[in-house]
Amino acid sequence: GDGRTDQSERRNRPNAHMVVAGYTNDAAQIALASENRCSTADADKSFRFMDSRHEKRHAVVAMSGDGSIVASGGRDGSVSVHDASTGATLRLLTHVHEDQQITCVTVSGDGRLMASCGTNGDVVVHECQTGALVAEVENAHSGQRAQAVAMNNDGSLLAHGGDDGKIVVRDLASGKTVMCALEAHSGSWVFSLALSADGSVLVSSGNDGRIVVYSVSSGDILADSAVHDHKWVSSVAISADGTRFASGGRDGLLVLYSLDGNTLTTRAKIVLRGQEPIVSVALSGAADLVSYACESGRVGLMDALKRPGTLVTEWKMPHRGPAFSVAVSADGKQLASGGHDGRVAVYTPQPVSPPLLAPVRRNSTSSIIPGPNSSVPPAKSAENLPCAMRKQMSMIDRI
Repeated sequence: GDGRTDQSERRNRPNAHMVVAGYTNDAAQIALASENRCSTADADKSFRFMDSRHEKRHAVVAMSGDGSIVASGGRDGSVSVHDASTGATLRLLTHVHEDQQITCVTVSGDGRLMASCGTNGDVVVHECQTGALVAEVENAHSGQRAQAVAMNNDGSLLAHGGDDGKIVVRDLASGKTVMCALEAHSGSWVFSLALSADGSVLVSSGNDGRIVVYSVSSGDILADSAVHDHKWVSSVAISADGTRFASGGRDGLLVLYSLDGNTLTTRAKIVLRGQEPIVSVALSGAADLVSYACESGRVGLMDALKRPGTLVTEWKMPHRGPAFSVAVSADGKQLASGGHDGRVAVYTPQPVSPPLLAPVRRNSTSSIIPGPNSSVPPAKSAENLPCAMRKQMSMIDRI
């Protein structure tokens, strides 16, 4: 993938997928360039659409920890709550954001509360089952768009960020501000937020190419990273314990991190073939799986722990256009996505068995590059690879 492939051509090549551009020495095996070998027919059987559709198209989604509840928001300003197992709409709330586009939704891990924010700058919290209004923050970002919301597992904390560059964490019961970062990303927009299950750790991303990790109690920055090289970081995700993270950007990078104290380690950099812009990422509770959505419309799930970058399964264009948002349950057995068509899809991944690793040819320019903290030498030739992989490469070279 040299990045010059025409988008229509890529869509007609179901095997074109991704190249892992980094790994660390704690990975169980080297994650090689992997291809989508799951047939489109098999993948299509593993997802379904919810029974409602947002007018004016554009849907963003969130999912409860157990995967039973899916919340969605649309350009029409409405918010929906769906039963993931049946597809039924449990609650439809219209005019939540004065008919303005909803930019982000989130659901507390226990599935009790959902929060949404919109281009009108408001942040609103509702009960999922009843639709009752729990809290509302009007003009939360000084007349500018509110871009991101996040909640901890029990819904006691609400975080929101916007185009004014400000991040605020509030205690929902008291309404008091727990943490406030006025220039989280050097005055740049805040695109995405994620809270750990207990609400002690917050991670953010912006259009300055950085992700920033905070201690919520003190407001101090624990660590930050500029792996995305000053490109927009569209989305960030966090593990339940707040020690692992994922980010996706418009540079086509999907990056995995781990946090030890104040040290943020880049564990893997994964480049989608053609460097397709990534619009959304989500991690399972244990951070063993990461889901992603691409501007081209692809939605997928891959290993994030043992073999970072190894594809589990992928759907080419479930929304018949760009995908905007993706969410995953804590156990990784349910996914949801929202797209340009205004529809919400729920997936039950059907993994490729066994997981397929496609070796990099010796003369390939897409070689695997170790992460900065890896002691493993670059796999530039077959001699640097394990025996089984050398045999596999030899077979490929003979074809």
